[in-house]
Amino acid sequence: MKQYTYKPPREALRQAREEAGLTVEQAAKLAGYRHKSSWAMVELGYNTPPLKRMLRIAQVVGRSPSELFEELKEVERLDSADMGRVAGGTDA
Repeated sequence: MKQYTYKPPREALRQAREEAGLTVEQAAKLAGYRHKSSWAMVELGYNTPPLKRMLRIAQVVGRSPSELFEELKEVERLDSADMGRVAGGTDA
């Protein structure tokens, strides 16, 4: 079974942005935000972006989306058997 370590989104995103050598303003622009405050609100944990934006943010900082957003870690944790049940398969 795969082990997961949880970092609050703000810490993981801030760290990823800094490791990518980006300022908040640069990262915001690359992610398609008009204002750096929009990125800052995500980084501080006040806003959760829609999935499409989460994917873009992860691309900007060079990380997988599930490394940055707890909501996506839950999706990644589903194994193939779970996915079959979710999709309408049979229970074992």
